[in-house]
Amino acid sequence: MCGARHIFAQKKYTHMGPLHKTFWKCARAYNETVFWRQLEKMKNIKLEAYKEVKRTTDSHWSRAFFSDTTKSAAVENNISESYNAVSKDVRKMPIVAFLEAIRRHIMASNLLKIKEMEIVTSLVTPKALAIMKKHNTSCTYMEYEVSGIPCFHIMSAMWTEYKETKLPKTVISDWYSVEK
Repeated sequence: MCGARHIFAQKKYTHMGPLHKTFWKCARAYNETVFWRQLEKMKNIKLEAYKEVKRTTDSHWSRAFFSDTTKSAAVENNISESYNAVSKDVRKMPIVAFLEAIRRHIMASNLLKIKEMEIVTSLVTPKALAIMKKHNTSCTYMEYEVSGIPCFHIMSAMWTEYKETKLPKTVISDWYSVEK
């Protein structure tokens, strides 16, 4: 999966105001209807950009085309970005030293995340809780299927049906579980 930022950068249209905003609305759309609506707006802004972006719809850079199995709504490829940031400083090293520098970075990063999670007292990660708080004011369809975090509609329905006996925190995907 190629990140949306890379798709936009390859088109050499970076930071062109309305085109930039419309592209990111396409990337962040949770369903195909919203995606195609935004893509049509792009057509009115710059026809050439519209045609090029339309050709890339099968590359899964938009949430509208994500699988609902992975439970990640990220439209950028953070693993590659992290690797590139580290390798930039060590590229001229011999290969063994280069790989060792990458390994140390990954180990330090993982240790930091483990320490952060050791102090968490809730059932789910702080990031998932923050997203749920944000959902109290807005919602987009298909968001739960893609991200694994309940949207406003689900939270409202659960509150109406179960009151406090079954909280939305109990239906967050296992991917956000503190135990994992």
